[in-house]
Amino acid sequence: MIHAGMSSLAQEIRVLYDLPQSRLRLAYSAISDKDSQFFAAYLMNHILGGGAFTSRLWNEVREKRGLAYGIGSTLVNNDHASALVIDTGTARIGPQRRSPSFAPR
Repeated sequence: MIHAGMSSLAQEIRVLYDLPQSRLRLAYSAISDKDSQFFAAYLMNHILGGGAFTSRLWNEVREKRGLAYGIGSTLVNNDHASALVIDTGTARIGPQRRSPSFAPR
């Protein structure tokens, strides 16, 4: 589903299944592995979510708040595009599972 004002690359895709858990994957534009700042981005990703059980995402989202089974990030570099991808899995999201940090404002 592409909304007015969004570039043709920006998409929202929803696939509904009757499963006991939800998955969320966020992808952001990233720099190429040929960029001079790539190793700084690699280190940033490791601290953010690439360091498995020691990352900031893991400690905040899973350990501190208990909102997900797992969470992490990775840098993806392909021939024509690069991305920072954040991925998480949690129990089915419903009104009873909403956290105050995710409540509508």
